[in-house]
Order: sequence, then C-alpha cells, then structure tokens
Amino acid sequence: MSSQSLAPAERRAITPAVQMVLPGPLAAFLLCFSAITPIMDWNQNVWWICWLLIALWVVRGAKLTRSIWLPLSLLGLAAWMFLSLLWSVNPAKSLQELSFQFAFILMGMLASVGRDHWDLLKLFVRTGVWFIGFNMLFAFFLPANGQGGEGSNSTDYKGLFPDKNHFGFFCTTVAVSAVVRAINAERPGQRLACWLGAGIGVLGVWLSGSATALLMTMAWSLLIVLGVGLVRSRRPHKLAATGVMLLAGSAIGLMAMNSDQLLAVLGRSSNLTGRTEIWVAVQRAIAERPLTGFGWHALWLDEDPTSIRFWSYNYGVPFYHAHNGFLELAVELGLVGAVLGWGFIVLLLVRSLRELRVDPRGRLWPVVLIPLVLAYNLVEVMGFSDATFIVLVALACKAPALRKEGTCTSVMHGK
Repeated sequence: MSSQSLAPAERRAITPAVQMVLPGPLAAFLLCFSAITPIMDWNQNVWWICWLLIALWVVRGAKLTRSIWLPLSLLGLAAWMFLSLLWSVNPAKSLQELSFQFAFILMGMLASVGRDHWDLLKLFVRTGVWFIGFNMLFAFFLPANGQGGEGSNSTDYKGLFPDKNHFGFFCTTVAVSAVVRAINAERPGQRLACWLGAGIGVLGVWLSGSATALLMTMAWSLLIVLGVGLVRSRRPHKLAATGVMLLAGSAIGLMAMNSDQLLAVLGRSSNLTGRTEIWVAVQRAIAERPLTGFGWHALWLDEDPTSIRFWSYNYGVPFYHAHNGFLELAVELGLVGAVLGWGFIVLLLVRSLRELRVDPRGRLWPVVLIPLVLAYNLVEVMGFSDATFIVLVALACKAPALRKEGTCTSVMHGK
C-alpha cells in the first residue's frame, strides 16, 4: 500500500474511536453561526443559547473530554487574552468579545472529541459548501440584505456575512479544503462530490467580488495540485519542470506590467485601497502600548475617544480593523499577545509538518490551511474570530500522531 494514502482502518488506528460530544448537526450549526461574525445586534442573544447548548454537551460528555489534548500555546494565548481585561481601554466591550472568543475555543475543543483530522475536514467541507450555497441563494433572492458594496461593487455577494471580504474568506477556506479532500478521496463518487464542492466555493469567491479571496483561492489550489502531483507522480521531474515553467511565465508576465497595471488587475490602487495609510496609523497606535496593547476588540468603535484619536492619524477617516492581522493582534494584545497568538498557529503548522509523513491524508489539511491564513492576514484580519479559529483549535486539540495512544487518555494534556 502506498505511504501516501491510509485505509480507513489504519486512520482509525491513529486516533482511537471515542464517542462524539458535539454531534454533526450541532457542530455544523455552531460553525455556520460563528462564520458570520462579527456579532451583530440581531444575533447577540442567540450567542447565549449557543453557550447553553455547549454547557449541556460538556455535562453530557464530561468523561469524553478527557481525550482532549490541550496545548500550552493555546493556554498561554487564552490566559493573556483574559489578562488584557486589566488594561483594556474598554473593559466592558473586551469582556463581551472575550466571552465569544472563549466560546470559539470551547467549541473547537468539543468538536475535536471523537473526530480525527479527516473527520474534521469532512465536517468543515460539507458544512461550508451547504452554507455557501445557502448564502448565495439568500443574496440572489434578497439583494437588499445579501448584497452590498460601494459604487460598481454594490452587487457583490455577502449573504449573511458582515461584508464581502468575510464571505470571500470563508469561500476560499472551504474551496481549498474541498480540493484537499478531493485529492485524498478514496471513492470516485466522493472525489467528484468534493470537486463539485470546491467549484461551489470558487463560485462564492467570484460572486463576493473580493480580489484577495480570488487571488488566494487560485494560488493555493494550484500549489496543492502541483505539490501533491510532485509527491505522487511517477515522473516528478517533468511535473516539477512544468510547474517551474508556469511560475516563471507568470513572473515574467507580472514583471512586464508596470505597478499600476498589476494593481489594476488585482483590483487595487497604488495604496492598496487605503491600506498603507491605515497600517501607518496602526503602527503609531502600537508604539503607544507596544507590550500590552489596548484590549481585545476594544478599538475601532464609533464615539470612542481612543479610536477617534487614532483615526486622526488616517486624516480623520475611520477604519474598523487594521487590514493586517499581524498589526491587529499587536494593537489589541500587544507584542506579547501577538507572539502568543501567531505562535499558537505556527506551532500547529510545525507539528503538522512533522507528522505529515506519519499521516499524510489527515495532516495535509492543516499544512495547507495554516499558510493560507497567514498569507491572508497580510492584507485582511481573518482567522481569529470566526469559524476558522474553531477549526484550528480542534486540530490543535488532537493528540500528536507521534505520541503513543496510551498516554492520550488522561485529563487535558499540555505540550
């Protein structure tokens, strides 16, 4: 049997069968609901229902949660988030948002119980594809609520999401995840369904009108297919040469354009649609509290004196996030929190890379997903307060593949 594919029985040998705490329908509902954050006024109260559901399942599956592997990197991040209440410029807002953030962490922990990496991938792709389809129908039949933008972009799809960028990011992660699942599918019918799901994700990206989402989807899908092809091909040298030629041709084409033409193709202006000025303003804000930051989600609020002062650095034009995930985490949690937050994600990537040879079928997904999140956060703020973070926590709470199973059944191990 090829080392690149594991039979179901072998996959189950890696993660012992444990009863699920969150059944599929409830886990899917929580993923969909968390995907449409930031939390809007219309669903504030529903979050407390989610907390009640989670509490019920914790009580029901208390013994099962002993199989959770709780990494120290996640504990450190959660502890620093909680401590940030002490110096937040808006403690009430930070406390409210942290309650949601800890709900994300708890959801991820519970979703990991009874599911291996492949099960989590299947749950995310199936849920994501259906939810994308629902949001596209919602935007089509209710354009006043499901479409939005400025000027010529007023018909961009956003569905129930707060804006087109959040919808585009979700579609990108689902499309890329569906490609990973299609490549590793065991049956032709399953493979076809996964490719269809990837197509629905790409359609959602296209309808969102998000240039970042479209660029990331195309780039990551090509890299996945090329990378897996290099591993599995009987003639990897020819495939590698073809890939190099494609990349070289693309690079030459980009170099032939001047910067304005290139940015026009990507739907950007020379200042990246105002991002560069925002980054300068946020960097000035970080310099005021470099170590601690201003509190979790405590900034970029209307009528908030601190936010208004920082907006003055941007010529008085308000912005509601830093358009860079690395800067956003630093201004909210300080450099200490940024190191803890991104350290949690990078350590998960390193662990997944180390275990890729042991479980290539299951570990390929985090190896693909995490760099996508890192790259996306160069120009957007995604992955820490949405469904993706639940997935990352669930993946992190699975016991390392290189660890003996007999040591993974006592209460909440750290790493």
